Amino acid sequence: MPETVEQEESQRAFERELERRNNTALRWAHLAFSIIFLSWWILDAYAAPGQARRFLLWRGIAVVVATVIVFLPDKMVPSVSGSWARMFAWFCTWGVTVALMLGVVPGGATLLYITGLSVIGFGAAVLPFWPSRWAVASTLFIGSAGAIAMAFRPERTFLEMLEGAFVYVTVAAGGTF
Repeated sequence: MPETVEQEESQRAFERELERRNNTALRWAHLAFSIIFLSWWILDAYAAPGQARRFLLWRGIAVVVATVIVFLPDKMVPSVSGSWARMFAWFCTWGVTVALMLGVVPGGATLLYITGLSVIGFGAAVLPFWPSRWAVASTLFIGSAGAIAMAFRPERTFLEMLEGAFVYVTVAAGGTF
């Protein structure tokens, strides 16, 4: 059934408002999460002292990349799906950064970094106002990055792989569905 002009205008107005709200929420989330993400370096210094400086560098780079994503001019992503793509890239930036850490963190701290990755995956599933396909895609991408990092760890154990899989899948599924 064809839409009326009023229905189309109403839909466009709704999408513009949703895009505005998404971008505003993302900017506030970015401010808070950037501070939290950098603060985790304190934990890095205790959990992975030999990697702490490298992790701080990676965290700083992630904050810069995420900041660029968040503050791209709205004209570059001018639609609701554009704001969803921006959020997807933002969450994936954090997830890939933690996955990189997971690939080199000492064995005793593995579960800590799996938990961090899971929190990011959960946030991607529940925080944005977006369709479930975006939530599923982001959690799958972040989880895959973690799985790849774990697979290439030189001293990985089957138990670590199993722990990681169960924790991540449980948290991601809980947030997605």
